Amino acid sequence: MNILISMKKEYFDLIKEGKKKYEYRFKFPQVNE
Repeated sequence: MNILISMKKEYFDLIKEGKKKYEYRFKFPQVNE
């Protein structure tokens, strides 16, 4: 149970990170140039 919960937490953290990176790229495209 604990392993599955931790895996889900890491998975959702990755999704949140991906969304943040996407939002930053969308709002501030000059940052990645």
